[in-house]
Amino acid sequence: NYELPEKARHLRVIISELQRIASHLPGVRVGSTAEAVAALQRVLYIDQEFALAHFALGHLLQGQGRTREAGKHLARASSLLRGLGDDEVPPQADGMSAGRLLELIRAMQDLAGRG
Repeated sequence: NYELPEKARHLRVIISELQRIASHLPGVRVGSTAEAVAALQRVLYIDQEFALAHFALGHLLQGQGRTREAGKHLARASSLLRGLGDDEVPPQADGMSAGRLLELIRAMQDLAGRG
């Protein structure tokens, strides 16, 4: 069972990692969540294989309560990252490995599932 303190700790880790990643995404320098969502959608229009953009967009959509859309982007990010080795670092990941990103995605999906 997930206890509240553990859930809060996981959420803080996820948010911290996302903030670090977002600071390195090209073209995503925005002031609001709506602008960030729009920017990430533009990025994915150009490159549908950009795992980190799917990851970040999934997180933002999840925060807006758009869980079905978020789930699709998190699943796509997970699929793309599974194509890499666990220690491999995807483009624009600021040194974070594919394995670590997959752990974060699983935690986000778990948190969304438990509400």
